[in-house]
Amino acid sequence: MKRLMLVWVIILCLVPLGVWAEEENAPALYPIRENGLWGYMNRAGEVVIMPQWAYVWPFDGETALVSTVGVSPYDFPICGDGVIDRDGQYVIAPQEHVTIEDYLTVYGVSYYNSITKESYEGFYDKVSGFYQPPIPEYNFIMLWGDDGIGPIAIENADGLTGYVDRTTGETGIPFIYTGESDDVCFYEGYARPADDITIVDANGVEMMRGAHKHLIDTAGNEIALPEGMIAVTPVINGCVVFIMAVPEMEGNVTAGDESSEDSTDEEEWYLSDGTKIEFPFYSLDRITGEKTEVDWHQYFDEDESSFGYGLARIDGSILYGPDPDISYMWEPDGESMICFESWDDLWGHMDPGGNIMVTPRYHLPSGGERPRYVFSHGYAVLEDFGEKWPETSRWVILSAAGVEVFSQYRQPEGGSTFRICGDVLENGLVWYETADGYGLMRTTDEGTEDISSPIYERSLGCELYEDDTECRFSEGLHPVKQNGLWGYIDEQAQWVIPPQYDSADNFRDSLALVEKDGKLMYIDHGGAVVWEER
Repeated sequence: MKRLMLVWVIILCLVPLGVWAEEENAPALYPIRENGLWGYMNRAGEVVIMPQWAYVWPFDGETALVSTVGVSPYDFPICGDGVIDRDGQYVIAPQEHVTIEDYLTVYGVSYYNSITKESYEGFYDKVSGFYQPPIPEYNFIMLWGDDGIGPIAIENADGLTGYVDRTTGETGIPFIYTGESDDVCFYEGYARPADDITIVDANGVEMMRGAHKHLIDTAGNEIALPEGMIAVTPVINGCVVFIMAVPEMEGNVTAGDESSEDSTDEEEWYLSDGTKIEFPFYSLDRITGEKTEVDWHQYFDEDESSFGYGLARIDGSILYGPDPDISYMWEPDGESMICFESWDDLWGHMDPGGNIMVTPRYHLPSGGERPRYVFSHGYAVLEDFGEKWPETSRWVILSAAGVEVFSQYRQPEGGSTFRICGDVLENGLVWYETADGYGLMRTTDEGTEDISSPIYERSLGCELYEDDTECRFSEGLHPVKQNGLWGYIDEQAQWVIPPQYDSADNFRDSLALVEKDGKLMYIDHGGAVVWEER
């Protein structure tokens, strides 16, 4: 299984950043450093958990990840070795060979002995407080994408995947799945584990190997989609992207089409080594050896347009498609928009109801991966490699309704470069870069307006956004750098706290951590110092 590592990016000299998600009504606790060790203070700047760790992470509800050993902030990944409660007491004490990673709803607890090469895992559920220490029976705990709704996906020592209750550790769904799947974790109460399958012909000659993915609910029940519909994405906002045969398309050979049977009778097919292929095809269960007849076109049809992508609700009711003109369709993004690609490598999008808002017209850069654009706060930012490529590309801000509210070429007249940095932020704000630096503009359905000319320095903007450090407007303020020093501006690009710091973090729970003259300090919205490192 492929592990998706959780990346912690360090902005300040020794300041580990994470999700600062204090439980509702619980008083905020802030990481502090004194005499080289880390602890926590309250909103008034009073020390409430004495500094005693090499590193600490912000509290996520009732617990926080800590480290007793010095770890370089540039190591990947950065893991702690203990978890504490809000009184500073261990809920998971440091143990030899054990490291802990922080995921959205669960801590992943890994045991690895470099001498014996033993490796196994456990977990701690943040909501229930249940702790399953690492045990040899659990080879790998799958936590990426897990949203806390449903049991936890685990690969056991035999390489089989099953699910255990996150509050008791008892097996909820048996360890019966044999194949890898990126969507194995539960999301919105559904998961897509996979089984390894082998496709053979009527004589038992192996044709291919692959993975059959199941769509299941939290009880392990298979979701019965209409015949021929195959879910190809996890469930998001109650919908799945699917593929299925497109019936009676002129010129296409499709499942259920009488011509498909005729073609196998009239033609003789051979493998490259001369072996004759005998129809029909069967899937061969790896464990039981049971054979199940399958539609051969699904695996070997040269006319790919006989299958189409579509969008459906979880009950199988179709919102759009299947459309043979779509070569690929992403799952809905965070705002329920669905980006899709045509066979001529152009991209567009549809809304959650399956209504096409933009017919495919944008050339997107791939960078080695299949591209798409996503919406944030009602707008998508994309770079269109269109009619003037490779001389230049065009930066576009697109509304959900399909209106280009902003368009500018990367190398307009005069030769200066231009690019948009990251997604559109809250209140329509978006950073852009020119040869002069970084500027800020505001996006509306009527267009864009400049809030600030490009006067901010390289340390801001694209570099941070591309590293996913979440540098953003937080509590109405944004850290920016000018003339080598950091300060804070408001959403009108007016200085609220003038530049004076060597480094600066986002505001969280009314305070921001900054560094000045080698010392860390917390400041409030007015720039007053609440706490200063000793």
